[in-house]
Amino acid sequence: LASILRVVLAEEGLCILRLFVRPAGRETRDAVLADLMGGRITNMNVLKLRLWAALQESPSQGVELDTVWRAVQGAAGSLEELASRLGWPLDETLFINAYRGSTTRYWLGTVDEIAKIFCQAVGGFELLSMHVPSYECGRQCPTVVLRRT
Repeated sequence: LASILRVVLAEEGLCILRLFVRPAGRETRDAVLADLMGGRITNMNVLKLRLWAALQESPSQGVELDTVWRAVQGAAGSLEELASRLGWPLDETLFINAYRGSTTRYWLGTVDEIAKIFCQAVGGFELLSMHVPSYECGRQCPTVVLRRT
């Protein structure tokens, strides 16, 4: 992505990206699932983001979406019962089924790792700013502004 953007963006052009990044401290799969079953996760989006990070062994390996589905299914059993128990909308809860059998991988780095790719490894970019939202898990969803140099 950084290489392509280096080519297509005009000099001084801006690239604004909303990232999904790892939290500073790595959670375990079991801790995330305990929070799920204890009713301490507010919605499926928060659950998915936390599991992406917890299940990723390394940034270069990423996490396969089917692995996330299997973790949720193994803990919850019936997604319908999980939605009812937690008070989540059923259609949002069932969306995790889109991950079933998917070999698609998500890769979560840190902001520093991603900035290093754009600014040093590929080069040609300068990190201008970063906005961290105040909503739940916002620290894992920053928006960065990069300028092509």
